[in-house]
Formats: sequence, C-alpha cells, structure tokens
Amino acid sequence: MINSPVHLIATLRVKQDYVLSDKNGKMVPEKIGLKAIQRDGVDYEFTLVFDLNIKHLASCNKDRTGLFINSPEFIIDQSTGVKIKQWCLSGEEDNITKIQSADNLKTLGELYKSYKSDENMGFFIERKAALVNKFSNPKSLENGH
Repeated sequence: MINSPVHLIATLRVKQDYVLSDKNGKMVPEKIGLKAIQRDGVDYEFTLVFDLNIKHLASCNKDRTGLFINSPEFIIDQSTGVKIKQWCLSGEEDNITKIQSADNLKTLGELYKSYKSDENMGFFIERKAALVNKFSNPKSLENGH
C-alpha cells in the first residue's frame, strides 16, 4: 500500500473484546471494547488511522499529516475528507513518493535534508531500512531486488 501511486482509503474489521471477570464466584464475560482482527502492525502502512467508537466518534491514533493528531473525538464528515484531500494535493505526497523511490542512501540523505519533517520521518526510516537490507543482502542483489 505504501508504494501505491494512488490514495487509498481502507476500513479494517474489529470485534468485541471480552475478559472474564469474577462476579459472585462465577466467571462472567465482560465487554472491554473493540479489538482489531488483522495482523499486528497493519496501521504502519497508513498515513492516517482513525478509530471509531460505538457512538461513531473518531479519534486519531496515527497521523503523518499533522491534521488530526491532537484533536478531540469528532464525527467524520465531508469537512474531514476536504482536509485530507487538501493535504494530499499540497505536495507532501510528492515528497513521500520521492522518498520511497530513492535508490541509494546518498539520494535518500539529500532528500532528508530537503524534506525533513515529523510527517516524513516514518517514510525515511522505512526507506533507509529497505536500502540497507537491499545492499547488505547478497541474495537480493543477485535477484535484482
């Protein structure tokens, strides 16, 4: 998803999570909220992650855009989409594409000097790790990866 040339919106499934509590000597299931049922760390792939509660209020638990990270709970509406679209069109995505396309550490370092920001840091770290792995793994070089 990170390398996709288009913007993606995805929803992820959750299920009710329970714990067993002792009530009057009996073990009784008690709802404790929602639990994700996808692989661990899947939110790493996203630029923005909102969690919706049972009252349809969104809270932002990951935000590389800086638009929502410290916002109180809110209802997602058309204005939310407008903010996200404006960010996407602001050029930040072009920077991310350049970071993800860097084919060596020198180029990535030059981009880092130009585009260093909290919003881009995760992309720099990820690309650097991929490049280090690529150039330190002889099998990946043999296979052209």
